[in-house]
Amino acid sequence: MLVGFECPNGQKISFKECLQNCPQQKRCLPVSMLVGIVRYALEERPDGYTATQISQCLRKSYFEIKYNYYASPKEQLFFAYRGNVIHSILSDFDTFRELGVYYNGRFVIEKRFYKPVEVVIGKEKHLLKFSGKIDIYDTRTKTLYDYKTISDFVKQDLLPRPHHVVQTNIYSYLLSPTYKVERIVIVYVAMNNVYEIELEPKPNDEILDFIRDQLAKLHYAVTQNVVPEATPNGFCKMCMFKQKCTEVDKLIQKFSNL
Repeated sequence: MLVGFECPNGQKISFKECLQNCPQQKRCLPVSMLVGIVRYALEERPDGYTATQISQCLRKSYFEIKYNYYASPKEQLFFAYRGNVIHSILSDFDTFRELGVYYNGRFVIEKRFYKPVEVVIGKEKHLLKFSGKIDIYDTRTKTLYDYKTISDFVKQDLLPRPHHVVQTNIYSYLLSPTYKVERIVIVYVAMNNVYEIELEPKPNDEILDFIRDQLAKLHYAVTQNVVPEATPNGFCKMCMFKQKCTEVDKLIQKFSNL
């Protein structure tokens, strides 16, 4: 669990220490931005496993669950501030009344959906709590929208990112049968552009098979204290567990050579 910041000089401090009285001579970010990052870190922490945990690298999710950790607000958590800016807009856009526009409950906004999922590990069955928090679902067009912030340098032909496709399809499954999803739109927001990528939802049976497979791996790892395999990707260099992950790989290599 994220419990504090790692300062530019490597010092680890709690969120409260940082916000009350920065121990450095100069803050790494303005305090208003740091508060936004802390809000992200302290937001709802649901029971059970989440869509994010099984759509990203399982080793990263394992470390997040098993250890208290600190991260650099500027290098590793600034995405959280950018994301909060977007979500602050999403949270109340449907209450706009200045022009006499009324949506009358058309949109489901930033809501967490839960479903129990049964997995089989070995010969034992486990009923696990599982959830995901959607950004926006439009009940009129049956469209699920998911908003992501990206760098200005990301090329459009590299979108959508694979784990975002997985994550949004999991949301589609979690919404059913209460809400039918006919379209998925991932909205990538950069400082200089906005890209809307439309996807066709995958069949629920296919999504559920993936969820069960990933949940079984993660639950086994967490309960048996076995570090799962990593999924190397372009985000590894920014990961707060990069050093720990490298140490695990070295140990695995060492014992595999015995």
